[in-house]
Amino acid sequence: MIMSKAELSRAPGTQGSLAKVLLTGTQGDRSHGLVWSLFSRSDEIKRDFLFREIEPGSYIIVSHRPPEDPHGLWNVTSQQFEPALQVGHRLGFVLRANPAMSVAQPGKKRGLRVDAIMHAKSKVSKMERAAFSAQDAQTAGLGWLIKRGPAIGVDFDAEYCSATGYRQVQVQRQRPAKPIEFSEIDYEGVLTVTDPIKLMAALANGIGKAKSYGCGLMLVRRT
Repeated sequence: MIMSKAELSRAPGTQGSLAKVLLTGTQGDRSHGLVWSLFSRSDEIKRDFLFREIEPGSYIIVSHRPPEDPHGLWNVTSQQFEPALQVGHRLGFVLRANPAMSVAQPGKKRGLRVDAIMHAKSKVSKMERAAFSAQDAQTAGLGWLIKRGPAIGVDFDAEYCSATGYRQVQVQRQRPAKPIEFSEIDYEGVLTVTDPIKLMAALANGIGKAKSYGCGLMLVRRT
């Protein structure tokens, strides 16, 4: 894997190329289009990178291919990303994820995909729903992540983990297509590695849904 930091260039002459890339996207889809500009895009090539916007115009990217800048839009620095993980390693992490989950539907093989926070809110009484707070949303969001620990080869230390910044995102598309809607939440905390192979797969392929729109990239560091 390759980890890159990509920042939009402010050099004279880049504005025209930047405008061309931006015009290929719609409102709410700018980052998606901008980051795609660093990777060859065709019907035969699927997205094989994850990204997170760390500030306007600045991104962290983990990819299977090195990024390329044919439009001259970016300042990019890259390095190999192959952390030596072992069972028992204690790591700090940050993650922006879409807390979606599948709920079984009577008589149907496929579950219904729902937002974990909205699902938790729907399970309480109407009176409790009116008082559903940001803290309740954070608790539900953190529960969503902790349940996924075994699948990604980690044990999250709930005492040192937080879930903040829950928000709804809407990506406008060309009519008559409906907007893409999803939620995202920011996680930070501490985990213990239980299965290095599973964790490496999660770091490379992402966690949860909405990966094309800046969700799913987990960054880890030794504590």
